[in-house]
Amino acid sequence: MKTGDILLVSGHDDQSRIIQKFQMKADKESGKWNHSGVIYRTENGIYVTESGYVKDRKLKAAVVIRPLSDYQDGKHELLLLESLIYPNLKVFEPQLLRYAGVDYDYWSLMHDQVIRTLGLGWVGRKGEKAARRMLCHEFAQKAWDGYYPGIFPKWWEGDVSNIYHSDMFRHREL
Repeated sequence: MKTGDILLVSGHDDQSRIIQKFQMKADKESGKWNHSGVIYRTENGIYVTESGYVKDRKLKAAVVIRPLSDYQDGKHELLLLESLIYPNLKVFEPQLLRYAGVDYDYWSLMHDQVIRTLGLGWVGRKGEKAARRMLCHEFAQKAWDGYYPGIFPKWWEGDVSNIYHSDMFRHREL
């Protein structure tokens, strides 16, 4: 596991199942993965940089860095997407860290993503305006697109299938 690999997570709580059910309408193969984050490996351990919930804090959700062990609790299925590129860490790390604290985009989850999945096109924010608030899949794609422009040309749409089916990553069950 190295910095830049993407972790896909399949949870089993009610919110995870709702997200999965909806994503499976767009792509059955990738739809089971309701959460994603980017691996950040340091000398102190392995972390997941993600747009997600912050429990027991005033801030409900944002781009955060949490230990990988939070997902190795037996409550999640995990799929590692190993990057076929070894990113230059001096360039890639700032892509991960520059969005720390950026709010989670609840509106996109409940509105924009639903409209896109129903086949009605993308109605949400685009480009850098979308980086003001992000979903987990959007964040993972934005981090990579900032390092390797064009890898996820419409990262703001945040579809997990774009990550799952990318030929820049190799799948490895954990």
